[in-house]
Order: sequence, then structure tokens, then C-alpha cells
Amino acid sequence: MESNNSQNSIEEKGKENETKMEELLRFKSFKTLIDNKIIIKNPYFDNTEYFINAIIHNKPHTIRNTKHPSFEMTGSINDLIIKSKLPLFIDILSLCGGKCGSYTLFFTFLKKNYQIIRFHDSADFENIMGFDGLFQYIDLISYVKPITIIDVYRNPIERSISNFLHSIGRNYLPNYINMNIKDVIHFYNHVWINKEQIFPESIDSLYTYLNIKKPKELDFENNYIHQQHNNITIIKLKFDDLRVWNKRLSKIFNTTIEIEPSNVTKEKIHFKNNDFIDDFKKNIIIHKTFLDKVMDDPNFNYFYSPDKRKAIYDEWINRTF
Repeated sequence: MESNNSQNSIEEKGKENETKMEELLRFKSFKTLIDNKIIIKNPYFDNTEYFINAIIHNKPHTIRNTKHPSFEMTGSINDLIIKSKLPLFIDILSLCGGKCGSYTLFFTFLKKNYQIIRFHDSADFENIMGFDGLFQYIDLISYVKPITIIDVYRNPIERSISNFLHSIGRNYLPNYINMNIKDVIHFYNHVWINKEQIFPESIDSLYTYLNIKKPKELDFENNYIHQQHNNITIIKLKFDDLRVWNKRLSKIFNTTIEIEPSNVTKEKIHFKNNDFIDDFKKNIIIHKTFLDKVMDDPNFNYFYSPDKRKAIYDEWINRTF
């Protein structure tokens, strides 16, 4: 009975902390966290300090400037990694582009008591840590212990639209709710798309750094990559398969993995009217050149079969201008 009570207590604390974790996303720096005296004691992650380092974004160099005021940008990359106190005893690194399920993976494995950290790519790592050293960091961890890197591929059109909706909901376009939907779509096609990183840095950069090759062709029956290189395991999922991630990951990790959806655009508290999302998606059109770029993209052609590529093209060709 005591064991059940203890487990229930942990789960209750976990749920309470989920709310606090989501609240943290609205803060822009460690200084804000300190000033507001927000403290997390997370039963699933025994070093809160590193957890906060991993999830607080939109703050160039704040970790270096606030947490490590005496941290000087000198020495080798390994020296900088040690100085920055990045955790080396982690199990999983979520390395997904924005709006590709990185928070879903993060909270999923956090609840399973895995030590996990997340970055979108090497630029995100540099933006947060203040130095370019993501791949060296992965290398250093792999000398200490085995590490699993998880990336996710998402249809670039869907990802771009999702990222746009995510961003305007966070005050990128503050007056969107009072705009005509056609004007918002015009903004997407003529302003946003010119600034958007249409094809986020993929795990291919890690392959290049490690001097290994990904499988020549994707096995469309399994529909994911699972590769081993020395102490590094590489997993590449597809966002389209989100509903069966639990089966895929349970098989790979040889334990039951239940997916914990997180960072879902429609559930964000800063959206004043969720009908706007449905209206936008119903009316969105894209530039023909954007569709052509997607169809020519090597990763798009790698991760989708000819039939699926044709289906995506047919879906969007009548929604282009």
C-alpha cells in the first residue's frame, strides 16, 4: 500500500511539474526565473538545473551571462563543455527541428526516468550555450556512456505552417486575430516564408561529422531509421507516424513507451481563438516555388515513397498561386 501511495505521489508531482514546465516556456531568461523565484523539483529528473538549461529558449547567451557570469569563451570545445556544466551522463538527446515533436519526445522520456536533453540543431545549441560545439558534445558523451540521438522528419509544408501558427501565437504577429484571414495568409507567403528556415538542419550533419552513412534507402515497411555507431544510437522517426511512435520506440528501447503529446499548437494558452487555426488551415495557399523546392528536396525524396510524394503534390498543387 505504501508503495502505491509513493508511486501516486510521484505521478502527482510529475503532473504538477508539467504545468510548471509549460509556464517556464513563457520566461525568456534565467534572470526572469530567478527574479520570480520559480523552482522546479522534478521527480523524473534529478538535476533540475540541467533540465532548465535544456528547455528555456529564445534568449541568446543567457546561460553563459546569468548562470556562469565568470564563464570565459576560451579554451578547447571540450573545455567549454566542461566549463558550461553541460550534463555528460544523459541517455537521450532529442535533436529535432522546430515543430517536429521534440517536446513530445522530451516529456515522454522524462516520464520514463530517462536523462534527456534537447536542442533543435547546432545553431540552437550555440544560441543557448554561447559556443558552437553540439557535435563535440555528443562525441564527449559517447566517450562517457552510450547515448541515443532522436531526430524526426516532418513534411516541410506542414512543418512550416505549424511553425508559423506557433510563432504568431507568441506575438510574432500580435494583431493576427483582428486581421482578415487572407491578409494573414499573404503575410505567411510574402514575409514569413522568406525568413523561415524551410528545411531545418537534419541529422545528416551528424552523419557527416561522424563520417558514417545513413541507409541508402528508407525501409518504408518499418518507416524509420535505427542505426548504431560505436556508443551512439541514431533514431530517425517520421512525424506522420506520431500515432505509432509508442510501438516503434517500445520496440527499440525494449520497454513500454507511452507518448506524452506536448507543445501542441491548438492547446497553447496564448491562442485567443482556436477557430482561427482551422480557418487558416482550410484557406491556406502556398507559392508554387515553395512546393517545387519541397518536391526537389533530397530528404523529402528520401523519406517519402514515390506514391506518397505524388499524393502530397496532388494535395497542394491546387492550393498554389
